[in-house]
Amino acid sequence: MNGDKHIKDDVNASSPSARRRILDIEKMNDGIAKVKYDVGMSKVLHLEAGSIDRLIGKYTGISDKEKIAELFNFEKRLWKKNESLGDKFEYKGNNTFEEANNPPNFYCKLEFNILPSGSTELTESFIDIDLSKKVFVYLRDK
Repeated sequence: MNGDKHIKDDVNASSPSARRRILDIEKMNDGIAKVKYDVGMSKVLHLEAGSIDRLIGKYTGISDKEKIAELFNFEKRLWKKNESLGDKFEYKGNNTFEEANNPPNFYCKLEFNILPSGSTELTESFIDIDLSKKVFVYLRDK
């Protein structure tokens, strides 16, 4: 809320891109405080670049240390590096991203879990070309 004395000490709340998230409190004539909160109804949730930047980097397979997943930010979207450029992912909520524009019955999902140690766990699950489900778990140290 506008006027919160803790905003200046909060890295996320004090960033220039956070200004639109800081809500004004309007005092009404009857003494009630009113806060206007606009809700977006887009089918695709867009994250701020700073949120995506917290997820990018190289993740190492937990069961196979040779398996690497590299994530990067391109045009304010999360991408997973592949042989040509990468696969674009859309945020679906609850720390989950799905690959954009997959045909019906196919999916590739990335789920993130921030561990108490500060490391990030990435679970990649997808339906392969043979219609089998694959799951790989990776870890990125802080």
